[in-house]
Amino acid sequence: TLQKLQRQAALQHLHRTSGEDIYEYLEVDPLEERGFQRLPRPDEGDLFFDMEGDPLEEGGLEYLFGLYYLDQGRFVFKPFWAHNRQEERRALQDFMAFVMERLARSPSMHIYHYAPYEETALKRLMSLHGTCEAEVDHLLRSNKLVDLYKVVSEAILISEPRYSIKNLEQAPDAPDVFEKSFIRVCATHHATFKPLMVYLLRNFKIPLRIIIQTRHLS
Repeated sequence: TLQKLQRQAALQHLHRTSGEDIYEYLEVDPLEERGFQRLPRPDEGDLFFDMEGDPLEEGGLEYLFGLYYLDQGRFVFKPFWAHNRQEERRALQDFMAFVMERLARSPSMHIYHYAPYEETALKRLMSLHGTCEAEVDHLLRSNKLVDLYKVVSEAILISEPRYSIKNLEQAPDAPDVFEKSFIRVCATHHATFKPLMVYLLRNFKIPLRIIIQTRHLS
């Protein structure tokens, strides 16, 4: 841990003095489930998930459950919207029903998200609304939720002070292997951009700057 902190500090210092954006891959014990080792095998049933909440609403309101997934060979975006507390409950129920139905058809699928917000929100909402407890518990016990923030923070060092998406956008390009057209399709939906970006970077070696540049194309 000390060596990691020292190297991270050195990268940040180099960035401040030279303006250069740098990243390094971290060595991980292959027997430990850390970094890229956390990633399961890709499955056609995989879901990319992001939630958006309104903190100004009394008690907070989760107004969007956004999913991005492959459907009959095409990537599609599916939103579950909520404008009040009652609709929030319904959105949770509809979201979980969709997930469980897809899981029944694709038992090896996983749900990718970035940072712990989504998992924490699902736990809170099931308690708040008294619904979907068994379904959420099943996802947690079967390790179907994959936090890509953990993957990234344990797999690479960057010359930025944090591992937020805005900071990751500053990282240099990965090897340029894939076509921009695929990214153009995947980057059209902001609500699920965060987990998808990291997933594409890891599995397809798509340049970060191409992902960021095409993020705004819709």
